[in-house]
Formats: sequence, structure tokens, C-alpha cells
Amino acid sequence: MTRRTTSGDGSRVLGPWSVDSQRLILNRGNNKGLAELTLASGQVRPIGDAKVYASDWSADGAFLAAFDRIQNLEVMIPLQDPRPQTLRARQQGQMYFQLAPDGKRAAYVTSESGTAQAWVASYPSFADKRQVGDGARMVFWRGDGKELLVVTRD
Repeated sequence: MTRRTTSGDGSRVLGPWSVDSQRLILNRGNNKGLAELTLASGQVRPIGDAKVYASDWSADGAFLAAFDRIQNLEVMIPLQDPRPQTLRARQQGQMYFQLAPDGKRAAYVTSESGTAQAWVASYPSFADKRQVGDGARMVFWRGDGKELLVVTRD
């Protein structure tokens, strides 16, 4: 499961932790863009431009799952060359997506039907999808990818 650091009320995700828990991505807001914080050294490295918001790391630590807030696109950001690679246009009301540890599925929350629902889809095509929960706010994969935790408003 990818760990996140949030504000006290959970309303602002400051960034996803790397799989090895040695780095943290900072969604800095205020048009400052992303940054990678290496915990051991305290070094902060800017990544990409200000219009993206990171939600997860790939299992190999080479990519960030993110969305482009300006163009409303889901993107993958290679950390060695932080130019976003477009996956697809975001659906109306869709929130961040999280990759399964095996890299073959993605879980996400969307309110396109009028209520927030959790979905799991094939990755990277998102073609094969199914609803897995109602009233969802966030989704988190278990470390082995065999279960999905759906956090609801309750």
C-alpha cells in the first residue's frame, strides 16, 4: 500500500511515499509544482512543472501517476525525464488513481454518476473496469495487491 502524508483533516495530500519509504513527493501547490524529498539527506529536487499533481509511484519507483490540472489528463511522469506522458483524459468527477503493485490494474474514485464510487480498471488501457464500492473518498492497494481498501465518508 502506498502511504500518503496529509493535512490533519485529510483534505490535502502532500505527496505519495516511494515504495521503499525513502522518498516523498511533495505536491507543493501555489504553482510551485512537484518536488522529490529524499528523507536521509533532506534534499529537495524539483520535478516537472506546476500543473501536475502526483497521486502514486509505480512499483519500480521509475514513474509517478499524476494528473494534469490544466488539461484534465491522467499522466505518468518518468522521474528521469519529468515530461508527462498522457494516459487518457480524466472522467468527469474523477479523483486520483492508484496503481496496483503488479502494475496491471489501477483503482480510482469518481463521482461521474452523481455519487462517489470506487472502481478498478485494467492498466494502462482502463478498458476493463468494474465498480467495487460506493461512498468512496480514497482507495489504497494492500502491499501484495490482493485487496483494495476503500475509504468512505463514514
